[in-house]
Amino acid sequence: MTDLRSALDEIIEIQARNGIPPNKQDGTPYWQGVEEEDLPGSTLRKAYLPGRDPIHRSRPPQNARNTECLLCMNSRAEADKGIPLDEEWEAKANLYPIFERHGTLIHRDHKPQRIDRSIMRKALEWVRRASPYRFFFNSLYAGATIREHLHLQFFRNENDKPLPVEIIASRPEGKKRLYEVSGVGVYLLQGFPTKEQAITSFLFECGLGSEEVLTDELEKIVATLDKENLDYNIMWHFDKAEGRYKVYVWPRSYDAVGPETKDHAVMTSSQILMSKDREGNRTIARSLATVEFLGKMITIDKEQYDGMAEEDFVSILNELGLPQEKYRASASGRESEFEELLAAFQARRPEGKIGVIMEAYELAKDKFGAKTF
Repeated sequence: MTDLRSALDEIIEIQARNGIPPNKQDGTPYWQGVEEEDLPGSTLRKAYLPGRDPIHRSRPPQNARNTECLLCMNSRAEADKGIPLDEEWEAKANLYPIFERHGTLIHRDHKPQRIDRSIMRKALEWVRRASPYRFFFNSLYAGATIREHLHLQFFRNENDKPLPVEIIASRPEGKKRLYEVSGVGVYLLQGFPTKEQAITSFLFECGLGSEEVLTDELEKIVATLDKENLDYNIMWHFDKAEGRYKVYVWPRSYDAVGPETKDHAVMTSSQILMSKDREGNRTIARSLATVEFLGKMITIDKEQYDGMAEEDFVSILNELGLPQEKYRASASGRESEFEELLAAFQARRPEGKIGVIMEAYELAKDKFGAKTF
């Protein structure tokens, strides 16, 4: 079987020699001026990426064939074409990357950004073959910049280091098991981004041989989120040292992206914290995506980068994600009632195969009123 990791490395290196990512508007290289570091006293990180300016990103490369869809094959220059993974998917370098090894998986058909079981199953195969690459999916209004063409993304972290959310999940107190079925463990992370202001983050774990069951469980929670009209971000990873799949899911807040934002092309630019409105004023983009939920905040604004503190990042994640504290507060501040809801959810889970915490949300709605959610 093809060494997928080497193939992904190679296409990114080839396209880098052919001008992808393109130079910035001032003609300087895309990666020039990039800065990144841990937030003081925190596991979380911040990065300054001036090349991801939304005005720059809103324009296709000069050698693009047309501007109808930047992902369609007939829209892209030869230098921007990748390699086939199978009869449906192509892998190429990301035009405006966050990581130096960061690419896009593009479906051959021009169809909306919606995931299904077959894609979930393929993602497990891809991460196993391409480890230490991670793969991720942003749903329609959870940071997907191009929402009309189905795509995923893949990346390798610098020196293949674990990401902040993975570091937190690896700690003994970092996750709580909700249930286990046929070798697949389903967990609720307890301390991400911080213990005091944790957002709802799910982790699905299993070893080789349990791929179908893991896909069953993931498919059910995604169906529940879709039914609830909640957007979400998903990341797949295969830990080669442990021989285990690790899939993270982050439900997004109902209020994270309002109708005006959804209609604003610049404001839906993925991974950009500082953006500009139509009058050119600096503002905060609401549609951050998977990379932020991995614990890495991206900004194109140097002043904001220099002044960013952990509480800034945590506040944004709690606004865009589903804060666990919100549900504890809904139970009159009594954490035990929140735990009771989880227990009630687990008791209602037939044969251990129902979607995870969203069922508990339904119970909480009945108990505390829909306005709480």
